[in-house]
Amino acid sequence: MRVWPLVGREAELQEITSTFADGRAAGVVITGEAGVGRTRLVREALSVLPSDGHRTVWAVAPNATSSIPFGAAAVLLPPDWHSHGDRLAALTMITSQVRSGRDRPGW
Repeated sequence: MRVWPLVGREAELQEITSTFADGRAAGVVITGEAGVGRTRLVREALSVLPSDGHRTVWAVAPNATSSIPFGAAAVLLPPDWHSHGDRLAALTMITSQVRSGRDRPGW
């Protein structure tokens, strides 16, 4: 697969890597309109962060999961955990998993 060079996004990449390096964040959310280079920026960050000792997880919200609350973040939940429809419990568990840095089997 051909990897396009990262052009014009160096400041965003630097912000992401420095945020992790100084401990200001345990995660990052990239948003923007279609075609602005979100995926390319994330792929570049994912290629750099593991070499700095950071664990990375790719989570995306395709249209198929848009009706599922926190569907994109389901990869961050323990395999046997269930919210029983409690959205706050789901958000709390997702936040806890990100902050703890705990690995999930299969990651």
